[in-house]
Amino acid sequence: MKYFLLFYVLILISISVQAQTEEEFTSNADSTLIIDGDTLPYYYNDFEPYVSGMFELSNSPDGYLETLSAEGGVIWKNRLIVGVFASSFQAPVSKKVIFPNDFNLSYKHGGLLLGYRTDRKKIFEFRFVQKVSFGEMVWTKTETNENLLADRFIILNPAIGIDVNLSRYAKLLGSIGYRKVIDLSLAQATEQEFDGVTFRLGISFGLFNFVER
Repeated sequence: MKYFLLFYVLILISISVQAQTEEEFTSNADSTLIIDGDTLPYYYNDFEPYVSGMFELSNSPDGYLETLSAEGGVIWKNRLIVGVFASSFQAPVSKKVIFPNDFNLSYKHGGLLLGYRTDRKKIFEFRFVQKVSFGEMVWTKTETNENLLADRFIILNPAIGIDVNLSRYAKLLGSIGYRKVIDLSLAQATEQEFDGVTFRLGISFGLFNFVER
């Protein structure tokens, strides 16, 4: 698995470097662009810092339920995305793990992300992101709020998404991906119950490159 991740990282970096040599628009000192014969203001930075909030639907023992995520990072030269993120499961899942007591399930995870995005300088842009995270899942006894059973795990989550450029400082985000859980060994919670397609919607704030139309 680690060789797969290394190969994925190298592919993303090589695509990003190659993309820097391609120019689709005529620019003047990174302050204007000539698009379809119109000269438009272009606000440009090599590094674009950002923070994002995301709402996610992903698989669980009780079906597709909600998770909230926070993310932060930088976009380098409109192409390469590097960042960190943290996620927390928000929906109630309750089972009698040890009869006759009721237990609630919770888990949190966080890690690194690496991605590549198109540099279309339009309202819509596309991105490809690989997330790798580490977390812990816990069964908590309902009556006493005692953490009784727990285990740590790893998540791999590649995704493809669309950015909607609202302004120099805000984007709407949407993505679909696939989550694979590894090394989870917990009563009444198998890896397969958390594997599956993920759906995300969110908003991102930062100092983005933007064409004023």
